[in-house]
Amino acid sequence: MNDNVTSNDSTPSKLKSTTRTEEHFADLVAKLDRLWQKIDEDVGQLQFEERLKLADPIEACSKIIREIDSSAHEMRKRLGQVESHNHELRLQLKARASESQTDGLTGLANRRLFDREFGERCSAARQSCCPLVLVILDIDHFKSVNDSFGHHVGDAVLRGMAKLIKKCLPIGTFLARYGGEEFVTMVSGTSLDSAIEVVERVRRIVCETEFRYEGQKLGLTISCGLAQLESQEHGDHLLQRADSAMYAAKQTGRNRTFWNSGERLHCATNDEPQCLKDSFSDIPGSTPHVVELNTGKSSTVVTQDDLQFQSASTLNLKTTRANWCDGTMLFWNIRQRLAEWKGGGDPFCVLAIEVDDSAQLAISYGPVALHFMMRVQLLHLDSNLRDMDIVARTGSTRIIVVLPRSQFASIAPLLKRLRESMHRYAFPTATELVEYSISIGATEATLDDDAHKIVQRAEQALAIAQAHGNSKFFAGDSQQSWQIGPISV
Repeated sequence: MNDNVTSNDSTPSKLKSTTRTEEHFADLVAKLDRLWQKIDEDVGQLQFEERLKLADPIEACSKIIREIDSSAHEMRKRLGQVESHNHELRLQLKARASESQTDGLTGLANRRLFDREFGERCSAARQSCCPLVLVILDIDHFKSVNDSFGHHVGDAVLRGMAKLIKKCLPIGTFLARYGGEEFVTMVSGTSLDSAIEVVERVRRIVCETEFRYEGQKLGLTISCGLAQLESQEHGDHLLQRADSAMYAAKQTGRNRTFWNSGERLHCATNDEPQCLKDSFSDIPGSTPHVVELNTGKSSTVVTQDDLQFQSASTLNLKTTRANWCDGTMLFWNIRQRLAEWKGGGDPFCVLAIEVDDSAQLAISYGPVALHFMMRVQLLHLDSNLRDMDIVARTGSTRIIVVLPRSQFASIAPLLKRLRESMHRYAFPTATELVEYSISIGATEATLDDDAHKIVQRAEQALAIAQAHGNSKFFAGDSQQSWQIGPISV
């Protein structure tokens, strides 16, 4: 009984305890709620006050930013104006620099640019042992043109002559007006004989060209002087030798080409330096070249054929295997090969290649035909040579090839391929297919060689091959020469 009484009394006690706990919790929640409300009110009040405090600084910063943006916009505008002004100044400086290096009458390089270019080429030629030939061309009886027709016609003659000479020279050849009626050019990377051929061709074309002014025909000719740079020669001395050669051409009748060997003067023109109009008039399809002399800013060169012989760099070869270079780089490469070979490296051969009867082909069928043949030849060379081989076009129709790691015994298959490939092509004219051939001179490097000597020996072997007829391949060393082949086709 007592247990039951005890049990009945404890239950209400627990209920009371639970009720007090709930009340206490509810009171705590209420306090927390009031506290949260107060904190929320305080925080809201604090943010509002802070916004009030920051309103002025924010507005000030916004104003500063707007001023900076406006200043930046103005600065960009001024910088644009300055850049535009600088661009105009650069164009003016470039134009003035060009004017300072360009002859105002002919548009060619002037004496100042020639002096700088001449000095650089002489230095490069001495370092690379590359041949350099200086050429001076002077208009004959130019004073009589001024006296008879006036200086305005004389100026037109100078403009027309400058355009004609430039058109006759291989593309990229440096040409300058040296002063008065004198022009000067430099031929590098080829022998003196090849340079003489180029200059003689220019002289003959000038001789057979009709210069027309207001219906009148002026017969003009030029006298030419050449000299080749010696190993230790100063440029001024080379210039004096070329100048004396040109005066020798004047004194012996004009319309001639002379070259100065340093010991004496030599005439490169036949004893009959006549105009070629008569010989050209009998060739079908050939017409004299005409230069219309305008007393304005320009004169017009009118020709039926394109006189320019494209250089190897302008042939637009899409893919190339061999290493194509100019004459200066050719001689530098040969010097490198010689140094390597003499130091225990591999031997090498050099070929001189030329289209047979090129001058007669150009006269009979025009320079376009010869250009076609040269293009075919260069393409076939490129397809038959190796990646290591070096090729340079040193004249209008002559090519020099360096074949590393090659000896006479190993080049026969290459020569056979070249002959076979060349015999498959002909130049199509209006009435026929013109077949043509090439001759080759080959040589092998020796311990006594320098770059100039080995190229000269290859060209001598080529001259011997050409003297024996067309499509001849000859090899030569310092002692003898012999025919390679016959190579069956």
